[in-house]
Amino acid sequence: MRRARVYALAAAIIIAAAAVVFVATASSSAQGPPAWLVSQAQQVAAGNDDPAPTSAAYCLTTMRAAAPAVGLTSDTAADPTLQVYLVVLTGHFTDVNAFYPTGGSPPKGTTIAFTVDVRTRAIHDFGMSNGQADTTGVGQVTSFTLPAGDPTPTPQATAGSPGVSHPLPVASRPYVGPKSHRLTVVAAKWVVQWGGGGNTRVVVVPTKLSRASSVFGPVIYGQGYRKSFALFASGTFTSPVSHQQCHFIAAEVDTATLRVLGETWAPAGWSISSLGRPYSLSLW
Repeated sequence: MRRARVYALAAAIIIAAAAVVFVATASSSAQGPPAWLVSQAQQVAAGNDDPAPTSAAYCLTTMRAAAPAVGLTSDTAADPTLQVYLVVLTGHFTDVNAFYPTGGSPPKGTTIAFTVDVRTRAIHDFGMSNGQADTTGVGQVTSFTLPAGDPTPTPQATAGSPGVSHPLPVASRPYVGPKSHRLTVVAAKWVVQWGGGGNTRVVVVPTKLSRASSVFGPVIYGQGYRKSFALFASGTFTSPVSHQQCHFIAAEVDTATLRVLGETWAPAGWSISSLGRPYSLSLW
């Protein structure tokens, strides 16, 4: 009898908790996306050459469910159960951060879909296409309106932000591998181009293009095996293209030529644990 009462009480608590979660979720959906997500969506649109997209929609889902929407398969999700916001934008976009052949043109598309970690606010997956995003398995998708005008940078993550131990991964040792001196020169020039100064902190991750695609976008077909350096920096920067201020920037550098293949920035850093081991890189 006592055990039955315990089970009954536990069931009541679970039902009550589920009701609270349901009410909170419904309330969140009714109120629309959080302000920081709206600002982030506006930044993504503007950063892909369409600051006034035709439409915008979002939903709260998991990385596995959102995978088809960003052009991946469900079994390739880095963290299948991770809660993310899926954002879908339609307009006329140009993926300036994509890898494309020298002398070619960056890919264009009418739909952008990307996922954002609910806790850290870091963008995980990004996809651009000329068709509709596959949102059949993500749940209810709600439309929202992007404000007109220049996007306002979203609040930056700090060491004390929930879910973020540090805006950059912890690097236990300095990078002393091949071409370390030349890589340092390339990284210093890159940081200066973004207006960075003496407070800039940089880590480097030796990786491959296929692994880094979650940060830097799609890879040219057949080029995923190419080795590269992923540079991640925190400090105070200004985009040389959009002139927006930001605190976290990243660059993909070809290992053989040390040419910068792509660069981007994120309001709250990145989730890059799958790229490889990070090393510190001293610029000054």
